[in-house]
Amino acid sequence: TASRVPSSSCADDPSLAILARGENGAVDEKILKGMVFTITGLFEEVHENSAAATAAVKRMIQSFGGKVLESFSKNTTYLLAGKNAASGKIKDAMKRSVEVINLRRLQKLLLGHLTFDEMKELRKLTRNSFVGDAYEPGFILHNHMES
Repeated sequence: TASRVPSSSCADDPSLAILARGENGAVDEKILKGMVFTITGLFEEVHENSAAATAAVKRMIQSFGGKVLESFSKNTTYLLAGKNAASGKIKDAMKRSVEVINLRRLQKLLLGHLTFDEMKELRKLTRNSFVGDAYEPGFILHNHMES
């Protein structure tokens, strides 16, 4: 395929924000094994179509050994929240002591740049963390493209 410069939304190539085990610096292990995720919000940095973006993020989590549920269960480990995440889900997560993370934090874990213990020490994300300019999008992996 021809090389190109990614758009800021990464809408044409969701693989630029999605990691695969053992590729582009990502760990080559099922680091998320035994963990259960619930996903909410938009991941425009993955794809402009919200269903396609959520599906890509879900596949990424599963490829690293994690499980993804549509809604909370007593087994939910993390709420992965994107832009404009449902405030009810974030409130529910906080009430249940489920850690709220964003795509950037998940990517750092999968790249081995952050440990689970280090992540617990980071400032807690609240529903205000996912609104407007406060939203911190995931990385765009420029080295994922051909030269």
